[in-house]
Amino acid sequence: MTTHADTSGRRHELDAIRVLAFGLLIFYHIGMMYVAASDQGWHWHIKSSYTSEWLQNLMLFSSQWRMSLLFFISGAVLSFVLPNIQGWRFLLRRIKQLGAPLLLGVLVLVPPQLYFQMAFESDLATTDYISWWQAYLQPTHEWFANQRIVGDMHYTWNHLWYLPYLLVYTLLLLILQRGYRQLHYYSGAVGPTSTRSWHAGHFLLLILIPVVVFTAFGVVFRGYEGFQGSLFDDWHRHANYFSVFALGYLLVQWHSAWSAIERYRRLSLIMAAGCFAAVLANYHGHALFGSHSIVADLASLSIWKLNRWIWMLALLGYAIHYLKRPSTPIKYLNQGVFCYYILHQSVIIAVGYPLSQLGLGPVLEPLMVVTATLLICACGYELLRRVSPLKLWFGIADSDRAKPLVSLRRGGFPAH
Repeated sequence: MTTHADTSGRRHELDAIRVLAFGLLIFYHIGMMYVAASDQGWHWHIKSSYTSEWLQNLMLFSSQWRMSLLFFISGAVLSFVLPNIQGWRFLLRRIKQLGAPLLLGVLVLVPPQLYFQMAFESDLATTDYISWWQAYLQPTHEWFANQRIVGDMHYTWNHLWYLPYLLVYTLLLLILQRGYRQLHYYSGAVGPTSTRSWHAGHFLLLILIPVVVFTAFGVVFRGYEGFQGSLFDDWHRHANYFSVFALGYLLVQWHSAWSAIERYRRLSLIMAAGCFAAVLANYHGHALFGSHSIVADLASLSIWKLNRWIWMLALLGYAIHYLKRPSTPIKYLNQGVFCYYILHQSVIIAVGYPLSQLGLGPVLEPLMVVTATLLICACGYELLRRVSPLKLWFGIADSDRAKPLVSLRRGGFPAH
C-alpha cells in the first residue's frame, strides 16, 4: 500500500489541508464582523452596520469542522514528529513554540481587540491607547469591570485559545502514547499495522464509530460547554477536539485507513452534501425526525455530529488524492500560515472598526477589510521572518531560511 509520502517521508497533503484550514479561519473571522447576530449566536467583538442574516448559512458550512480539522492535522503531524524525539524533549520544545506566541498575544497582540471592542460598546474610559494598555496590564483595573474573564481578571487570549488547548492535548497524548505503544494488533484490516485494502464496509465503520462517540459526548457533556477558549470548563469541546486530535495521530499512520479515506472520497462528499442540507434545514427550525422526543433529538444530534466528521473525511480524501505532491506555493504558505493566524484577528478588528465608521457601503467595506487583512499579514510575515529574535514569538519556524534583517547571532544588521 502506498503511504502517499515522498522519499523524505513528508505527507504534503497535510501541509495543504493545514493551509486551507488556517486560511478558512481568517475568512471566517472576517465573516463574523458581517454575519447578523441572533438568538442562535454569531456575536463577535465588533459588528459592521452591514450585517446579513443570509451569511449565517455560509458561515454554518464550516463552523462545525474548521477547528476540528486543525486539531486533526495537529495530531497527524505529532504522529510523525514523536518517533524522532524523546517525549519530554518534544514537550519542552512545544511549550516554547506555543507558549511564546501565547504570552506575546495576551500582553501585546490581543489587547487591541479588547480596546476596539470596548470602543464599539462605548465602554472606553479613555481614547488614549497607551494609558488604556497600561491599565490593561493591571489584572483587576476598574476600567475593565465589564470585561472579567477569570474571576476578577480581564486577561484573555481570544482567538489564540487554540494554543493552550493544543499544548494540553499534546501533554495528554504523550501520557497515553506509552500505553498505545504496548498494544498489539491482529493481522487483517482491523489495526494500524494492517496493509490489507479496505472495502466499503470498513470505511462505513470509520464513519460510524467516531459519530457514535461524538454523539455520546454531546449527550454526556450537555450543559458543560463553556465559552470557547475558557479551557477550564469547556468539557464538551475538549471531548470533541481531543478525540479528533487523537484520531489524526492514529489514522495518518494507518495506511489502509488513509488509503480508504482517499478511495471513498466521492462517497464522503455525497454524504457530506446531504448532511449539510439536513443541518441547514434543522438550523432554520425544521424537525428532522418528527416531533420532539428523546429519540428524535438524539437522531438530530447524530446528524450534526456526522456532518462534522464526514466533511473532514471528504476534505482529507480530496487533499490526499490531489495534493500529495510537493508544491512551492503550499510550502511557502505552510511556513507563514501560523504567523498569519497569530496576527489576523487583531488586524481584522484594528482595521475593521475604523473602516466601519466611514459608511463605505456593503461591498467596498468588506472588500477593504479582506484586502487590508491579507496584505498586513503577508507584509508582517515577510518582515518578521527576517528578524531572528522575533521569529519564535510569532510562530515562525527556524527552518524558514529567509535572509535575516536582524540576527542576534550575527550581532546586528548583516552587511550588504
